[in-house]
Amino acid sequence: MSPAEQLQHLLVDADAPKPPPADEALRFSKLKRFSMSPAHYIGAEDHASSGIDVGSAAHSMLLGGPEVIAYTGGRRYGKAYDAFAFDHPNALILSASEYRRANGMVKAVQRDPLAMRVLDGEREQTYTWKLQGRLCRGTPDVRGKTHIAELKTGETADPRFFPFKVRRFCYHGQLAWYSDGAVLAGLPDPEEHYVVAVEAAPPHVVTVFRIARETIEMGRRLCRLWFERLLQCEAANQWPGYSQSVVELALPDFESEPFEVPDVEGAPEEAIT
Repeated sequence: MSPAEQLQHLLVDADAPKPPPADEALRFSKLKRFSMSPAHYIGAEDHASSGIDVGSAAHSMLLGGPEVIAYTGGRRYGKAYDAFAFDHPNALILSASEYRRANGMVKAVQRDPLAMRVLDGEREQTYTWKLQGRLCRGTPDVRGKTHIAELKTGETADPRFFPFKVRRFCYHGQLAWYSDGAVLAGLPDPEEHYVVAVEAAPPHVVTVFRIARETIEMGRRLCRLWFERLLQCEAANQWPGYSQSVVELALPDFESEPFEVPDVEGAPEEAIT
């Protein structure tokens, strides 16, 4: 092999995606990227949010997490704010209006006896397990004696529309991942799976959903499919995108007129631990 060929070989190897270390615990939020493509799994990076989501703040206030405080000094910049942030280095700092919204969500959940019953248990406790030799981990919002529950905030808790959100964000897969992980970790097998949904906008309506067994099984099949594909991609070190062949594209006649498409790049997606 000539020097030029050797250099080219090294450059190709350097640019090729590499699987994560074997001792890095696999999280559902990472595995779920296979719902898009293997390329999204291997190529995506975890970025800390530049802002503070009000729903995440409500989550922290209700289930335990970093302290959430309001800054009432106006806009969050300048010497006064910098001094305030310096005095509260580990806190989530919200504006006064953001704090009112987050606190409103918390109070709405606390007033709902069904929600509080479902959210009773060990909160934000991480456990690990092995799946086909691979280290995995999960941190459900709540793990009770016989159930697992997740708290979700967002635009709707309407039973007519929330199923679409469950499918979009694969909440059923997330609950199945935590449930199977608990069994493999030697913990009690959860008999029931819940999502407590609270709307971010006033009046912060709360709905408690019990996810049907057949829906959890659908989520379990997704997790197994993604995990098997992960093992295949790692074995071959091949991480394809959406398609490895030319995709035929034809529009129906009624869609032939051009129209404006909103830019959704960077649109926030709910985070899963």
